[in-house]
Amino acid sequence: MSGNQTPNPKDPGSFTRKSLVVSSGHRYSYIDQSLNADGQVVLLLHGFPDLAYGWRYQICDLVNRGYRTIAPDLLGYGGTSKPTDLKAYSKLNSCKALCEILDHENIRKKVILVGHDWGSALAFRFVQYFPEKVKCWVTYQLYFMSPEFSEEIHRYRRTIILLLYLHTDRGLENHIQESFARLKDHSFVGENVLRKQVREAAPQLEKIEVKDPEIRYFLSEFEKGGLLGPLSWYKTRDIDHSDEQAASLPASYPAEIPCLYLGASDDPAFPPPLFTEKSKAKLFPGANLTSHIIRGGNHFMHQDPVYRDQVTEVIGNWIDNQLTTAQNRPSRL
Repeated sequence: MSGNQTPNPKDPGSFTRKSLVVSSGHRYSYIDQSLNADGQVVLLLHGFPDLAYGWRYQICDLVNRGYRTIAPDLLGYGGTSKPTDLKAYSKLNSCKALCEILDHENIRKKVILVGHDWGSALAFRFVQYFPEKVKCWVTYQLYFMSPEFSEEIHRYRRTIILLLYLHTDRGLENHIQESFARLKDHSFVGENVLRKQVREAAPQLEKIEVKDPEIRYFLSEFEKGGLLGPLSWYKTRDIDHSDEQAASLPASYPAEIPCLYLGASDDPAFPPPLFTEKSKAKLFPGANLTSHIIRGGNHFMHQDPVYRDQVTEVIGNWIDNQLTTAQNRPSRL
């Protein structure tokens, strides 16, 4: 059974937690929260560096709207296994694990998919590998990635420096607490600013004290589990590309599945202008895409006190509207 009450977003212990060992042998920890276990399922996929708990404000809102929310700690994070084999982190293997969680919970109806950052990247492939399982989907703070490898490398050239930096696993692990303490506005910095800030901050790192209880929870989880698992998500491009080629994934997304792209005008990691109208037309030939850009914002605005209510409302209202539209759609019989 899923949790039968609305949790307190400031209390991680108020969320209903479950775990499942999938066929790969990896254990997945996930939140399963609802007021109605038979409610429409919303599957929430977090990004980096985040956890299922990162969706706490959206979970509370969706539960109050009547939805059943399932939010896993993705592989390498939180209470989920942290293998060292990069193949375990492939999008295809992760999608299969999500399907096993849904099957274990006896969820047979199509789900609503919501992804942020790397969770969005996983959502992209879930929609393509298992379109029959998705009613509609939300991608938040990441551009759509087609299986065309060379084109994606070109489009993401502005973030290559950041990705290379994130490959220095042990360097980041040595300063987990200090890194989280400096996420004052939950935003990502620009590609050339990151190295400079780390160098300047190094002499003072030992003086930082984290007092925010929500951030302290993230700290405790990452200090226990480290960053080697989470960083593995940045290193599977070759593996994913091989899987995509073998499955002959299309260069566009299913026209019959509605999608919401949610972005922030001030997100330096993924500025909205890079997601061009040409790209939208190519990836969504059925024009079944809605775009919503929040003025200002940042990369983690779903948790930011300034923006999280707006993010929560946009996601909740769009999902509500999709279900209403589907109910009113005339039968083809």
